[in-house]
Amino acid sequence: RVKLDKDSSGWEVKAASNNIAFLKNSRTGRSLRVTRGFDLPGCGSVTAIEPAKQKVTAGGCVIK
Repeated sequence: RVKLDKDSSGWEVKAASNNIAFLKNSRTGRSLRVTRGFDLPGCGSVTAIEPAKQKVTAGGCVIK
């Protein structure tokens, strides 16, 4: 699987805590609240939320 980042997937982390992250897609303007296991469009299932790094890992995407 190809590793994607915010530039190719469009997703950006707006805020993150231990259990939840708020993402926005810069291409579509869509905003989402996600938790582990959430199926993020274009990326897959959220597997990690790292609030200290403001980073979310979902499928092949690493979103910052």
